[in-house]
Order: sequence, then C-alpha cells, then structure tokens
Amino acid sequence: MPLPNNAIDKVNWETISLEVGKSAMECKIHYTNRLSPTICRDSWSEQELKRLGELAQEHHYRNWSLVASALGTQRLPWQVFQAYKTFIEPKSKQIKWTAVEDRKLMEAVEKVGTKSWSRVAAFMPKRSPSQCMHRYLYSINPKKTRGRWSKEEDTLLLQGIQEYGRGNWTLISRKYVPNRTDAQVRERYENVLNPDIEKGPWTDDEVDKLKKAVQELGTGKWAAVARSLGSRTDNQCKRMWSHISKGE
Repeated sequence: MPLPNNAIDKVNWETISLEVGKSAMECKIHYTNRLSPTICRDSWSEQELKRLGELAQEHHYRNWSLVASALGTQRLPWQVFQAYKTFIEPKSKQIKWTAVEDRKLMEAVEKVGTKSWSRVAAFMPKRSPSQCMHRYLYSINPKKTRGRWSKEEDTLLLQGIQEYGRGNWTLISRKYVPNRTDAQVRERYENVLNPDIEKGPWTDDEVDKLKKAVQELGTGKWAAVARSLGSRTDNQCKRMWSHISKGE
C-alpha cells in the first residue's frame, strides 16, 4: 500500500536504515524517488510529451520540480528532465533554423540582451536557451566577421597565441580578434596557421594511425583524431577518411 505524501516524513527511517545498511536519508530518498508505488512508470504518451515540451519552455528549461508538478501525471522531476533530454531536445536540435526564427532571435536579443538566454528563449518556441545562445553567438551575431581572414587578423591571432598559449581561444578571440568567435579562432589556427601541420601526401603509417584512431574514437570526433596523429588537422583527417571510406 503506497504511503501518502504527508506520511513519508513520519516513517521511522532510522529503524529501516539499520535493516538495510544505509543511512536514514538514503532510505527515504530511494523510496521516494525509486520505490514508491505512486510514481508513474508508464511509457510516455505523445500528448504527455507535447505538454512536457510546452511546460519546459514556460519554465525556461529549468526548475523541473515545477514542471513535474504542473504536468500532473505523477512523474518525478528526474523522470521529467530525463524524458525532455531523451525525447524532446534531440528533435529540436535537428530542426534547421529558419529565416523567420533568426529574425525573431535577433529581435529577442535586442529586447533583453545576451545576459540571460532563458529570457531570450522565452521568445523562441521550440528552442532551448543553449540553442539560442549558440545560434546567435556563432551564426548570426552581426558583430562577428565571416569569410576570408585578412593578413592582419592572422598576425593578431598569432600574437594572441604567443601571449596566452594555444588553446585559450576565448581569451585570444576577446583580446586580439574580437570580430571572430572562439570557434573561428581555433579553426583558423589548427587548420591553417599551425606550423606543425603536415601538408604533404599521406604516408602509409599515417593512414594506419588514422584508421586506428577512428576505430577507437569514432567518426565525427575529428579534433580528437587529429590530436592522436599529431601533425594532421581535423579537416585533413576528415577528408582522408572520406577517401578511405569510398575506397579511393
């Protein structure tokens, strides 16, 4: 028989803890979050997931306790959060941004700024705060330059690396090339300016190392694959793997 919510605090968890060899708090949390028969363990319905998505946006993708309570289907906060991350968020990430969304995002940033992406996301149906942040900062921010790098930019980037060291891309971007994102800065150095880059034909030994790295790390992890080779860029590794896959 399930315990009423107001009865859980009245249970002698100290006595139970002696029986199971766990602390009283551990016993209470485990029962409340795992064993209580009042917890709904049914599969998530489409209607329930749709409502979850609406509530998640309403509560700015945080405070999952309030979301679970508003959902009203006897789901625990951790269940609600897990369902959102598993069923809803991946689908929204796959949806390409439209010109209308980009315009709305720009308008939202103009209204509330960039200090709270949760506030920005409140204007963006079906988009999370992290999605809004990445889309704005790395794709449509009007203060960032795209396209070809100038010689002056390359010089400044190398000066930044000399002062702050390779890898401190955010700091280098902010101090030396503020018109470029940290991702652009890393990409430019690692794939173009790095003096250790090997630009000649691939050797058999390098190809073997590439195959082994991809087998261990998987396709798509090109930055990690490139690091394991040492003298090839992630773009070079990606292109070579494409040739290998096609049997060329």
